Amino acid sequence: VMKKGGRISSDAGESLELPVCSTRLAVVIPTRNRSDLAIHAIESVIPQLPDGSLILVSDNSTQEQHKNRLQAYVEGLARDDVRYLRPPQDLAMPGHWEWAFSQVASIPKVTHTTVLTDRMIFKQGAIHRLAGLIAESPGFIISYSANAVDDYSTPVRLQCPAWTGTTLEVTSARLLELSAAMEFHSALPKMLNSVVPVGHLLKIRAVFGSLFDSVSPDYCFAYRTLSQVDSIRYVDECLLVQGSIAHSNGS
Repeated sequence: VMKKGGRISSDAGESLELPVCSTRLAVVIPTRNRSDLAIHAIESVIPQLPDGSLILVSDNSTQEQHKNRLQAYVEGLARDDVRYLRPPQDLAMPGHWEWAFSQVASIPKVTHTTVLTDRMIFKQGAIHRLAGLIAESPGFIISYSANAVDDYSTPVRLQCPAWTGTTLEVTSARLLELSAAMEFHSALPKMLNSVVPVGHLLKIRAVFGSLFDSVSPDYCFAYRTLSQVDSIRYVDECLLVQGSIAHSNGS
């Protein structure tokens, strides 16, 4: 028996639909002094947010104009499924992500979560695609790739890597082998390109004491994850677009 995408196929060619799970997704949008970008990120999610799922806007801004604008925007939506949060104090990025995900863990019945940074937008239909993949493999971490608008250099370029739409099961051993050879594949589950079961977050925190405690919280999460799972699912498809690279802490 072979697993192909969302179906299980027998050697005789019989195809069986996998059961659909009840998914409640929390999309976490961490932001700091970039209210204009955060609003674009929110607007990319709202039209495709599944019933029962929610958006958590975690605002770590230090500038009043950004705090006031973003809070007014979220409250003006008057939606129970879009929530504005503020950490109790100014935090560095790893600490902010850690705090934001502690809020996710406290919300009843949330099954899966992901990060959409304020420099990213989901493509139309992307969340529906991910919801289908979650239903097929609710216990798996699912990663995906992205397009990028690179404004870190001139001229500005749109980077569109080729993709196939194929869903693969990739072993942690293979991703670690590639990393050891300085090849950091887009399948690496860095949270900002991944949908993760909430139970996995609890496991990582239990083992390591935190999820993101590093100068590079996304890669920290990826390698802690690979140390704890045998494999992940990777959909070879660009489901989001990242931009404003010139504003990236990593860059």
